[in-house]
Amino acid sequence: MRLFRRFGTALGFAVLFLFCGALPASAAEALRVGISPNVVTENRMASFVVYCDDGESLRGVPAFPAVDGVAWHANVRGSRTSWVNGRTTRAETFGFTVTKPGEIEIPAFRVETSKGERLTRPLKFTVGKFSTGLTRAD
Repeated sequence: MRLFRRFGTALGFAVLFLFCGALPASAAEALRVGISPNVVTENRMASFVVYCDDGESLRGVPAFPAVDGVAWHANVRGSRTSWVNGRTTRAETFGFTVTKPGEIEIPAFRVETSKGERLTRPLKFTVGKFSTGLTRAD
């Protein structure tokens, strides 16, 4: 009886391990995203960056989600590749403008990569009002 319990427990762990290995890509494997500059100002161009690791790259222009107050500029794009400790990272950059101040959330969305369809991570940031910082001295 004791041997059966040990065998059953080991079999259960083996099935769980195999099942977890067969699951689709999890949120931990989502593509990283970021913005530049770190402080986004209304009605000023900013960059939305998608980071692809290990030789992966985007295929074409993603279908950006509709977000209230965000205007995507898919024709404004760039890319750069970096190598750190033998690991390759490719950063694909797209332009956007936010037309209203406040908190903005860009939800996760699907992109086509060289390794298949992937999800980005969601991104929240705060948009400030534009101010020149100049005052009039009479």
